[in-house]
Amino acid sequence: MASAPIGLSDLVSILGRSTKDPEVRTLFAGVEFLRFNQTFSGGDRTAPNAHAARSRGFEFCSDPAGVIRVCYAYGLEAKPGYDPFAGPLLAGITFLMPPSAVQDILGPPSRSGPAVSIPKVGKVGPWDRWDRETFSMHVQYVPSGRRIQTITVMSPDMVP
Repeated sequence: MASAPIGLSDLVSILGRSTKDPEVRTLFAGVEFLRFNQTFSGGDRTAPNAHAARSRGFEFCSDPAGVIRVCYAYGLEAKPGYDPFAGPLLAGITFLMPPSAVQDILGPPSRSGPAVSIPKVGKVGPWDRWDRETFSMHVQYVPSGRRIQTITVMSPDMVP
């Protein structure tokens, strides 16, 4: 019997919890992860225990103590080598929605940014962020702004 897909609410629920927490281990039972090192902007937030579930379209990063701080869910063609995240997102949003539809559902974002061109990276789409008491959610849109590319959920202390 196949288990239910891991949803974005599941990823929010593991923020601030240890990778060794029995409930976290149960949630990810049977999920194949590739481990790698992740350094966040500024270089001061290294997560030596980053885990990528490429076939499930998500990854999470923990701090050196193993506490999960950031989770990424990837949409269509968001990250090479990853399948799209197939679990449910929050509040009925989908990866196919433009910013206006996401904002209609989630309300006004706490912060937003325009599409920009970054040297050596190229064009990066607009973004919105919603800050809540226990987590923040950053929605990165494709460069055209027509749909969601990546959703990042993070502990409040990880908000840039």
